[in-house]
Amino acid sequence: MLFSGQSIHFTAGHAGQESCQLCQFISETLEAETNTGRSIEVHRAGVCLVRKPDGHRLLRLCAGLELPKEPAGGPLARSEELPISFPDLPPPEDILRFDLLQAWLDQCCCEPFHDTPRNYLPTRLLDVSNPNVLRLIPGEKIGDKRYIVLSHCWGKLGPEEVPPYCTTRHNICVREGESGFADADLPLTFLDAVKVARALSIRYLWIDSLCIIQQDPEDWQREAMCMEQVYSSAYLTIAATSATNSESGFLKRNASSKHVYIQDDLGRRAYICNTVADFDHEVEKAQLNTRAWVLQERMLSRRTIHFGSHQMYFECGEAVYCEDLTRMTCLGGEKYFKLDPEFPNRLRSSGFGDTIHFLQSFLADYSKRGHTKPTDRAIAVSGLAARISSVLPSAQSYGVFGLFLHRTLLWGGAGQQRMEKIEYTSSHKPPSWSWMAYKGGIQFLGGEFGELDLFLDLQLKGSTLNAVVWKFRDCNLQEVSGTPLKRQILAPSAGEREEPEERGWVMYDVEDDNNLGLERAVIVARKYCGKRCYMLVVKQVGRSKYERVGVGEIEWEWVWQKQTDVVLV
Repeated sequence: MLFSGQSIHFTAGHAGQESCQLCQFISETLEAETNTGRSIEVHRAGVCLVRKPDGHRLLRLCAGLELPKEPAGGPLARSEELPISFPDLPPPEDILRFDLLQAWLDQCCCEPFHDTPRNYLPTRLLDVSNPNVLRLIPGEKIGDKRYIVLSHCWGKLGPEEVPPYCTTRHNICVREGESGFADADLPLTFLDAVKVARALSIRYLWIDSLCIIQQDPEDWQREAMCMEQVYSSAYLTIAATSATNSESGFLKRNASSKHVYIQDDLGRRAYICNTVADFDHEVEKAQLNTRAWVLQERMLSRRTIHFGSHQMYFECGEAVYCEDLTRMTCLGGEKYFKLDPEFPNRLRSSGFGDTIHFLQSFLADYSKRGHTKPTDRAIAVSGLAARISSVLPSAQSYGVFGLFLHRTLLWGGAGQQRMEKIEYTSSHKPPSWSWMAYKGGIQFLGGEFGELDLFLDLQLKGSTLNAVVWKFRDCNLQEVSGTPLKRQILAPSAGEREEPEERGWVMYDVEDDNNLGLERAVIVARKYCGKRCYMLVVKQVGRSKYERVGVGEIEWEWVWQKQTDVVLV
């Protein structure tokens, strides 16, 4: 199977005593991932043994550091060459693990576009150079401008709960003083970050709950607006991806490394290992990467080391480097833009179609992420939105971009789900036409690039939209089974049929007891070479002022009597 290209059937958990060491290893691996007793076909694909038919990678093949590149029996065919790797990954805090991380950093820093000088320094940084004392230092007073930031999950906390390790007005004077505070005052996740910083000889560390004064609204507001610069200026971001809270830690592994060594009659040798890099599962689908703030932290970081449950992954520029020495590259798509070490410079040359696709994917992804405080929804992405706006260039307000107004205005609840209004108390309340005003994931309407014609009656001015509204003409609504917020728009037929015909539809955002007689349409775009239009459904809230209540589609001839000089708020 390893060298012939043939497939072999295994029964999970039922390798006989007469089976070879490799067959027993494969059977044990299958038992851990599938139901015992199932017959499963396994074959080699590249440097992995995979399960059919889904292609799930079970084990990997490698040449250890001590194996010669060619066996005694003669050179390997090129297709049989195996990557050099660790059969067993280093222990969690082994010096070899930190040496590998240092080697990744050194290589990355040799790339000029990865190490553009940054002059920004955070307000406060944690000085970890003294093994006995930690101190908070004003950023303006440090000499070495390299610092590491920690991206982590806080864990479940009460609405006003402040963990004892946080910096507050009560302890900041002590933490900034000569005596400082001890490592023992920190939770395990923070201690692991301190260990990494010291192992890399980086003196300064930034952790949000230590470097931002908790329960101080003014300090939080000021520092929150600087998050973009904090992460983009950092030398390295540590992502505590495997830690579910501040007490979990991230250096330990949740699985042990196992391998078998094999050699065939021709002298071909390999290690078969159970440590298979799985960046999608360990990183992309980890709890940390469901958080809204983390999207901005990750995309603005020059380079990130993800400490997954099984391996660590170094994300830098166009590639991801795995602890088992695998290198993963990204040739295009959304991840190509997200890996940009100078985000969002790659959007400068991406073209309209790719830019629209990225924007919609990025905004939809962000909308589905969680916030400890729902009112952070508009703040946690503000730095990214401002950067994207500057390179397009385009006006931008609350996640809607003027250059792609028709594409970023036409959103609805993901899966046609009911949205929920967020109760903002500040003066920065998002307008009704922005998805930031609501809880819940979104999806965008409209087809591929080039399928919509923009209506020029819309103008984005700050947090208001200047628009034209239209009345619905002889239209009624009818419920759509299984979708509480969706309504068909019915209007008289053109011929002799007595029953009205479907002329479009409306998807309401929150309420489902609306009335087209009182509502109006704001036409946003028309389908190319078609008679149907995409619209926002709005209701009047003041003189010439309207609020969005939904989104929909309608045939052009069923709106009339337009009103100009209207403002959407």
